[in-house]
Amino acid sequence: MSEVADFGRFFCLNPAQFAGFDYIGGFQELCGLLQENGIAPFLPEAAFCWEGLKDKKEFYDAYLFLESIRHRLEKPALLQDKLAGLCEDGEYFLSVFLSALAFLANYQLLTVRDIILCNYRHREAEYRHYLGRLNAHTEARLGLFREPRVFKDFLDSDSIVLLKNLGHLRPYLNLTPFYIDKNAFARDKQSIPAMDLFTFAYCNGGEYIYVKSSSNLLQSPAQGHNLLSTSLEISQDNRNRRLKSKYLLSRHEPGSRPFLVLEEQFEKLKTA
Repeated sequence: MSEVADFGRFFCLNPAQFAGFDYIGGFQELCGLLQENGIAPFLPEAAFCWEGLKDKKEFYDAYLFLESIRHRLEKPALLQDKLAGLCEDGEYFLSVFLSALAFLANYQLLTVRDIILCNYRHREAEYRHYLGRLNAHTEARLGLFREPRVFKDFLDSDSIVLLKNLGHLRPYLNLTPFYIDKNAFARDKQSIPAMDLFTFAYCNGGEYIYVKSSSNLLQSPAQGHNLLSTSLEISQDNRNRRLKSKYLLSRHEPGSRPFLVLEEQFEKLKTA
């Protein structure tokens, strides 16, 4: 239990820790934790990457090289006289790295905007899912399916999930609260076709801060428009304001805070 609790420190990174976070090192630690507790990873193919790290194979060499480049980018002036060689080696090791992760193309990444229960009399209940596929070359090409998909089973609302086959919903892996579609938390989420993807970054007091997934992680902390806080307040929809009485119009209507549910999810993970 102490090791599990220790892994929870990744949910409480500060901005400085996030800037230098070792993602592959965290992956290696998580795989070891799963093995010690007799838990099979959702992605069986990930075991090959972990073995490559443990046995210090070429995937391990690629990880060390790319991680060293990331740290050296903090002082780009020191790289000027080595750029040609570093670019050539970087291209090779990046190909090694991406080849090891090519199995991800066999899975589908989906945003689940909403789920509506259809329970007609004398008919088996169905679940109408408003989904969007996230497997695309650029975020601009992402969008919801034109029609909702109907299933006998259901996924998790307001989530991003990874699954093998859209024809069979289970098993699936819910990546939220680490990875979110901001528009899934909007009041009119079914009518917003575009995706607005954010990745969990660090904590700021009791708030959890996300970074826009398409942004440069090295620059995002300095660019406020690329950040999202779980304490963000969304103003109320005023489209029906003309229908309200003068008394109601004179009252202050506080905005909603739809992202607070993510804080609850993180807190449950810490105590799981």
